[in-house]
Amino acid sequence: MSRPQTTLRGLLILSFAMGVGPGSGCARNDDSVTILCKDFAEQAILAEMAAELLREADVPVSRVQAVPDSYQAQAFLREGTVELMVDYSGTALNFLGELDVSGDSSIVQARKRYAPIGLDWLDPLGFDNGYAVLVPSVRAAAMGLRSIDDLADRSRFPEGVRVTCPPEYLRRPGDGLGALGEAYGFSLAAPPLVFDDVLDRMRALETRQVDVAIGFTTDGVIRSLGLRMLDDSKGFFPSYEAAFVARHKTIERWPALREALGRLSGRLDEATMRRLNAEVEIKGRRPASVAREFLLEQQLIADTVRIGQLPTRPRLDLALAENDDFYELQARAMVAIRETFPDRSVTEDRVENPADAVARGQARLALLGAERFFTTRSNSDDPPDRETRIEAAAVVGTRLIHVVRRRSDQEGATADPLSGRVGVPPIGSGAALVAQSLLDDGREPDASGDPSTLLDAVRNDQLDVAILVLPVGDLEFPEGSSEGLELRSLAGWLSPSRALRAPFLRPARIAAGSYVGQPDPIETLGVQVLLAGPSRRAVSLTANSGPAAALTLAGLPLEPDEVQALAAATGVPEAPDPTLPSSWSRQPTAPDPSLSVASAILSTVLNILAIAFLIWVIRIATQVTPPPAPVPQKS
Repeated sequence: MSRPQTTLRGLLILSFAMGVGPGSGCARNDDSVTILCKDFAEQAILAEMAAELLREADVPVSRVQAVPDSYQAQAFLREGTVELMVDYSGTALNFLGELDVSGDSSIVQARKRYAPIGLDWLDPLGFDNGYAVLVPSVRAAAMGLRSIDDLADRSRFPEGVRVTCPPEYLRRPGDGLGALGEAYGFSLAAPPLVFDDVLDRMRALETRQVDVAIGFTTDGVIRSLGLRMLDDSKGFFPSYEAAFVARHKTIERWPALREALGRLSGRLDEATMRRLNAEVEIKGRRPASVAREFLLEQQLIADTVRIGQLPTRPRLDLALAENDDFYELQARAMVAIRETFPDRSVTEDRVENPADAVARGQARLALLGAERFFTTRSNSDDPPDRETRIEAAAVVGTRLIHVVRRRSDQEGATADPLSGRVGVPPIGSGAALVAQSLLDDGREPDASGDPSTLLDAVRNDQLDVAILVLPVGDLEFPEGSSEGLELRSLAGWLSPSRALRAPFLRPARIAAGSYVGQPDPIETLGVQVLLAGPSRRAVSLTANSGPAAALTLAGLPLEPDEVQALAAATGVPEAPDPTLPSSWSRQPTAPDPSLSVASAILSTVLNILAIAFLIWVIRIATQVTPPPAPVPQKS
């Protein structure tokens, strides 16, 4: 897995060496401002924003300095090693030993306490970044976890709770792990797993090494990875309002500093900060690039190019179909790609046909469901055509079909779970293709929409059944019998003829307790979600062959070690479905009979001529014209 947190200092050092970002040089300079950031994505993004805003106001910035924790950050700021940082009110009061979790921990209180030691708190940025106790949504639904109170339930955690947290959280006396356990009455089953990197903590959570992870409310991984924040029902955590904190002497020296940074006040709510953090944590983009892009969007800085500006990290384009939504599987795919290609940032490209984009070299990889490897023929009874220009490289996860109806005791039992008026996911999406494959005899759906819209339609008797295609646990299934909805089984639906028409479907099961009010397992069908790369299959000669063919950059197939690394990074111990063209089961391809010997010879000759022409052009361009011969002088 890539290390966005642990490589942060390296990126900052690279910025300094190139004379960009906050400025060049690392020596202390009293005629410039040194900005400090703690060693995680949010702090780096905000520090880069501060540097950009100050430069825009002609306030010189010497550098950004990264430190590992709040304690060192506070010490550097108070002693004058740095002039400016972003801090959080609850953290700052905790550092002074004055944090009363039941009292005032706002910026007003922090401003009052810090003024006597020469530090000024500027206007709040607009978001609160407190600690959060995180669990996967699937596990929260299965165990009925909603509040931190539930961690003390011995029926759920008979041996105690397994926790992962950042190192600093063990050293916080007022709001750290020890105080949290005392407040909520839970005990630890083992010493906590300590990781600096948020992705390492999330991996420990997903692989069930721990039960809960301690994170921050603005972590970009929360929504992306489908995590649930347990409710702080006792109000244990104080407010952690974010704001710039500067030395009073620095503001006196540079009066424009307050106004420049004040332009960012109120511009960042929690959702926005979470989105920006995800750009760094999930997609692997540089904090400086994310910061500058946001400021340009908000028209807070001019769009100028600075000499020595840090180049963006090389991109790796990931193609997705325009209407496809893979929920947390999408973020997991990006994390796996970043682990396999650690020097690349991941960019999502929404395209009409992901396979086409990869085959043409317009994207390096595609994220798609197994259903997109097949195209239904005009005669729906015939087996579908299979896509062969791309190969499945790694399984990211599986989407399960959720058939939701009103409860049988309300509508009368029906043997066919798909009878009546049917709603499917948005038309054009892969999920809709899967849902429509369940409808026999060319039957058309009665409605389409997102999951919440379809559930409302079933609940309000506008539809009889909603077919949803989601990773297990992603369905916001209503609680309580008063809602009158239930999951229905598809046991026995996959007959041989249906399997022939929809070869991407496989028997699956929604485990008992996956959703509140679901005591029994539900037999259903599943569809793999995969990362795919270009196929090694030879491309047939077309009318466009010839000299241009020699210059075309088609998609390059993944190397075997890249395929293995991707499969390991997804963490899914499963091979691609055998019906799919796969890098794992590649066999030598027989020559295409449609490619005649004559056309092959013609293509070779034209390509050789094209290469010879290029060599001739290069030689002409590089020849040096000799100087004219001297004219003999008459004696």
